[in-house]
Amino acid sequence: MRQFSLAAILFTFLFFESDIFSQPFKLVRDINLGPADDPVRPADLTEAGGLLFFRIKSGTTAGLWKTDGTEAGTVIVKGISPDEKIETLVEANDLLFFIINNTATSATSLWKSDGTAAGSVSVQTWSDLRILYPIAVNGNLYFTVTNIWRNPSELWKSDGTLAGTKMLKSASSIENLINVNG
Repeated sequence: MRQFSLAAILFTFLFFESDIFSQPFKLVRDINLGPADDPVRPADLTEAGGLLFFRIKSGTTAGLWKTDGTEAGTVIVKGISPDEKIETLVEANDLLFFIINNTATSATSLWKSDGTAAGSVSVQTWSDLRILYPIAVNGNLYFTVTNIWRNPSELWKSDGTLAGTKMLKSASSIENLINVNG
């Protein structure tokens, strides 16, 4: 809930310039390039490294976006193909982690971004498996890797590097990861 509240506040102040008491809000950049009956909307507003990241799920603007609160600083970081879908943005250690599912290849990839195109890279890819329940704890990303049709599930940890992305445990079912005082 804290992440959503912080993201909502940041979204309001970064996407709209405002002086709450004397001037109205001002749109920073219109990224709704879709048809009027199917507007493109930002989703998963997440702060990382002093930037606000969000995803656009479809259309010509589909992909991972960031903003620093200026028109020039509101840009796409990683575009995606029509076969790809970005899911779940999570901040850990000032990096943004996100998941890309590719329906054409049945691949699921864990990505990280520092806010630049060159710094947005795939960490690891799994075939015919899904990444679920990503959560940040003490600067690392924890998540499950599973075949949604059969057991087992695997608990994984990543620091954003291939060498630092490791399976910790395999079990019949691992669900709903929660950060408790971490």
